[in-house]
Amino acid sequence: MLPLELWAQDSHYWTSKYGTESILLGGAVVGSHLDISSTFYNPGALGITPDPAFVMTGWVFNLTSLNYASAVGEKRDMGTLRLSPAPDYVTGLIPTSSKSAKLAYSLLTRYKFQERLVARDSFRKDVLHKPGDELFAGEYYLDQDLVESWFGLSWSKALSRTVGFGVTNYIAYRSQKFYSSIVNQAFAAETAAATTVIRHFSYYNYRALWKIGIAIDCAPFKFGAALTTPSINVFGSGTTFLNRLIIDQTIPGYDGRDFADFDEQKNRKSSYHSPLSISAGGSVELDNSTIHASAEWFNATGQVSVLQTDPYLNQARDEMAENAVIQDLKSVLNVGIGIQRHFADRFELYASFVSDVSAAKPDSRANVSITSWDIYHLMAGALLRLWRSEITAGIGYSFGSDIFIQKVDFDTAHEDNLLMGERQEKRGTYRNATLLVGFSIFPSELLQKTIESVPFLKKR
Repeated sequence: MLPLELWAQDSHYWTSKYGTESILLGGAVVGSHLDISSTFYNPGALGITPDPAFVMTGWVFNLTSLNYASAVGEKRDMGTLRLSPAPDYVTGLIPTSSKSAKLAYSLLTRYKFQERLVARDSFRKDVLHKPGDELFAGEYYLDQDLVESWFGLSWSKALSRTVGFGVTNYIAYRSQKFYSSIVNQAFAAETAAATTVIRHFSYYNYRALWKIGIAIDCAPFKFGAALTTPSINVFGSGTTFLNRLIIDQTIPGYDGRDFADFDEQKNRKSSYHSPLSISAGGSVELDNSTIHASAEWFNATGQVSVLQTDPYLNQARDEMAENAVIQDLKSVLNVGIGIQRHFADRFELYASFVSDVSAAKPDSRANVSITSWDIYHLMAGALLRLWRSEITAGIGYSFGSDIFIQKVDFDTAHEDNLLMGERQEKRGTYRNATLLVGFSIFPSELLQKTIESVPFLKKR
């Protein structure tokens, strides 16, 4: 009868990237064995990387634009423009006595998305069956906030001089809050009609997953593959709420002119699922250039009830109804390529292009993630080596668009459609600009250089 669809932006797996050099290569580094960011991309590479660079400082900023053209009526656009730091990434080696194995820790933000959209308007128009114009007032409001963080412990071992194997164990924490409301009203002398739709859910969830990787170094070729296990739910809880109200209107399939529907379920168990994924990639050195390529396949999740809700009694119709929060992601394949151009030993240029296909299923019952635009990422930058450190800088541009169905249309609002309007297909667009500045060091070689430069630390 009334829509409960939601907008979200967590259905993309390759939006966030980690490690300054890996960011310049678009994250297409599963087989590249670059630095300590391999704890995320391929933990097997850590074991055969002699001195993985440790990212001391990195500044990454995103300027993101979301625009929904004619979202609530002709030329009534909705959108946001937000400047924010990129997802956090902290990682480092854990000292061990082993010569063939390495331990590392990592803390990263896997998803971070905030969106607030507001549209209001009022005008005189004949929207009710009674003769004459009414004052129509409409409001659509949406507010959502999503954060997901992963804490990882990595173990990686060199099986030989050219083969490494590793595992990262992640504990993921996810928090998502969503609130939307549609309030449309029509007023005239001795006449008033209204439609209200309010939808809210919030939850937190902990889950565990593992990434297993193998890396092979056969210069000038390098290869790698990794498998990320489906997540295992640990615990979590949340709340879901809905309120639908229709006042003094002709309601299809319903005898009365007023309709009320309300349900709130608190402290329900939560369960969020991340799917099996398999990635593979490699790199090859050609004269003064290195070409990097990677691909990753993500399995479908199937329909998952994020909150374990119970059917409730619809008071107006005297029948059971659902207040569900559903996750349902399809299988996707992402691919990427990066080019690294070497100039002497101190300066390098980078360029990359990667796909970031949406896993949302537009025709599904899912209401946690439904943005279905595919995103494409372009990145370019440079690296400068000074002593045993690296300075990186880069800029990036990401874009995507897709068709969406309006939640409400003020222009066509009428009693025949419960003041919601004739919802039509419109186009939404995503644009993002990225600025990167980073500083990395090689810890063991820096320590050795420091010892050699201090006279009383030198071996006698």
